[in-house]
Amino acid sequence: MIRRVSLVDLSSKRRRLRRVLFWGGILLALGLLVAGVLWVVIYSNVFELKEIKIDGETYITEESIREFLRTRAARGAFTRFLGVDNILAWPRELSGEDLRELPALSTVKIYRNYAGHTVEAVVTERERVGIWCFVAKEPQRCYWFDRGGVLFMPGYYAEGNLTPVLEDRGRDALALGERVLPERNMPNLLSIFAALESIHLSVEEVRLDDLGKEEVVAYTHDGPRLLFSLRFPTTGVPAAIATVAKITPLRDLQYIDFRVENKVYYR
Repeated sequence: MIRRVSLVDLSSKRRRLRRVLFWGGILLALGLLVAGVLWVVIYSNVFELKEIKIDGETYITEESIREFLRTRAARGAFTRFLGVDNILAWPRELSGEDLRELPALSTVKIYRNYAGHTVEAVVTERERVGIWCFVAKEPQRCYWFDRGGVLFMPGYYAEGNLTPVLEDRGRDALALGERVLPERNMPNLLSIFAALESIHLSVEEVRLDDLGKEEVVAYTHDGPRLLFSLRFPTTGVPAAIATVAKITPLRDLQYIDFRVENKVYYR
């Protein structure tokens, strides 16, 4: 039996074959392109990280910052595929939540230099305003705090007026990264430290016995106790002390009380 093949059927089959070959070629090319890109990104040294530069540090060592950054970068979503030594795996900056593990840093911005195979981390450290010592229980623990009241680095107990030190006698030690005072109280505490720095009396120690009372007591050498409130800013302390000194010798006083706003009491 003679089989007849239509010219139309042949033409249709050829068109379908050409389409298959065309799209197959495109898919093959795309596959090769993707494979090439992945090879370049993952296996070649085009994005290899050779150096981590640190800029902006003063009291934190470069090595501790590098170790922290590598540990943090290793947790990134792309790091498990690219590895921590790939520049593309590094984030542009770290969030506040990221920095909880190294609270001495307030900000970290990361710049990638592909040509130089380097990553530069520009850090901003927290300002060391004073030392907060928890002395209610042994061992005593002291930490540096910033203007926001954030504990960010172990400190040491130091007497004198060069470094403000506060003894917290009412609480167990807080953890690094926590705030020592409610936000509303912190500026008022800083105003107390500023007032103590501006007077001629030698301060022996500054205490916070009970946070609930919102009061701070400064003990002076051979002079009166100075009583302050954390509920409002402390102002006019040098002038007030000078006025009291004209009335009675300061060494004969038990205390000078600034706990009522715009008023001074002494005994």
